[in-house]
Amino acid sequence: MATPPNALYSAVQTRQLDHLAISDCGIPGYELMCRAGQAAFDLIRLRWPTARNYVALCGAGNNAGDGYVIARLLANVNLSVTVISMIRPEKLQGDAQAAYQAYEAAGGSSLQVDDCNWQRVIDQADILIDALLGTGLSRPIATHWASVINYINQADKAVLSVDIPSGLNADTGHQQDIAIVADATLTFIAYKKGLFTADGPDCCGALFLSRLGIPDAVYSELKPEARLVSAHTFPKKLFNRVQASHKGSFGHILIAGGNIGMSGAANLAAEAALRSGSGLVSKLTRSSQSTADVTRMLEIMSCTVGDLETNNPFMRKLAIIGLGPGLGRDAWAKRVFQIIIQSQKSLVLDADALNLLADAPFYHSNWILTPHPQEAARLLACSTEEVQRDRFAAGQKIVQKYGGVCVLKGNGTLIQDTHQCYLVNAGNPGMATAGSGDVLTGIISSLWAQCQNALIAAAYGAWLHACAGDLAAQSGQNGIVASDISNQLKTLLP
Repeated sequence: MATPPNALYSAVQTRQLDHLAISDCGIPGYELMCRAGQAAFDLIRLRWPTARNYVALCGAGNNAGDGYVIARLLANVNLSVTVISMIRPEKLQGDAQAAYQAYEAAGGSSLQVDDCNWQRVIDQADILIDALLGTGLSRPIATHWASVINYINQADKAVLSVDIPSGLNADTGHQQDIAIVADATLTFIAYKKGLFTADGPDCCGALFLSRLGIPDAVYSELKPEARLVSAHTFPKKLFNRVQASHKGSFGHILIAGGNIGMSGAANLAAEAALRSGSGLVSKLTRSSQSTADVTRMLEIMSCTVGDLETNNPFMRKLAIIGLGPGLGRDAWAKRVFQIIIQSQKSLVLDADALNLLADAPFYHSNWILTPHPQEAARLLACSTEEVQRDRFAAGQKIVQKYGGVCVLKGNGTLIQDTHQCYLVNAGNPGMATAGSGDVLTGIISSLWAQCQNALIAAAYGAWLHACAGDLAAQSGQNGIVASDISNQLKTLLP
């Protein structure tokens, strides 16, 4: 069984895969290190073919060993390479020591960071090779290491990070104190989940993977901790339409929000639900607004709180309710919240619906919560910084506390239920605009009505939203508005 291209592993799991390759497949650890160095050498020569002067910055452990292998291979083809060692090379152990000795035997030498003008050496380089800190980093970075990383980031040099940008947490994507901001990162054996969320994408630059020739059977031993969402993650037949379809076949969606002065949020969500394939979409409005509040889409119907009573035929026909866009937190909003929460309908909660939930937390199994980091912090009664420090843990805690599915928005959006985690590796900063989250609420509500599976609707919806944002950004990220995202949905749907 081939390892899925979308599989994401923890640092511990990656080390387990490494050990399995050594113990079960008989591949020596030093051989794996040499394969890693060769893969990095090949990428360097492909990506920067005219570069002539290289500086490899080597720390301790196997990450340093990779750096020494790369340096040896560069020297073997008569390229200028200098190694700056953060520790005395003789202190290296195991395979890393073997890599250093092979480099030394090939005529290479290393400069000790404490004994040289390392800033001048870096200034003279064309390419910097970051082999300082590997995936096992778990403690604060020492001051002199941080000084080197900071200088690398300020230097106008191309940087290749080996396995992971130094200073980045492989499991969370959180930057410890400081981290390398690389032009490219070549990771080994498997994708680490922290490379794709929080600070990970900004630190990695262009990301590449080398499995180092490890057989497929090794990967079948471990279940990935998360998976990337792609166009092929879920069967397209979930959204196929038969010829005998009618508008009721794809669910009647209600977007509940649109308080005074915030009707645009509800409009955006309702329009996105229609653009995502819903046959019928209604929008809740205040009775004083119902006639004056006109959407840009004549296909969207409207209703008022009176239509939400339990025995009302309108309420019985609804498939999914998207609660929160433009809802507010006044008395009217709280009444709407209570009525809908008690309705036993499938719910997608966003914006002020999440804030009202945080005020009086309770568990419910039939909903999808879509917080951004600040809303997640309110739900968990912690700081936004704590959420961002470990987004995977935050998503899991929200599911444990509130139930259902959590869509933790942000750089590397996470979709989590009690059993699985998906990550969206798409989207762009231009999507950080008013109403973007409302569009996501509409998309997920629509897809849930169509596929009848909350996790699939959440993951596929988040991916569609991000890809639509990328299409909208093809002419530039600045100036994207939320409706630009909705307008791209039709081209992406099956």
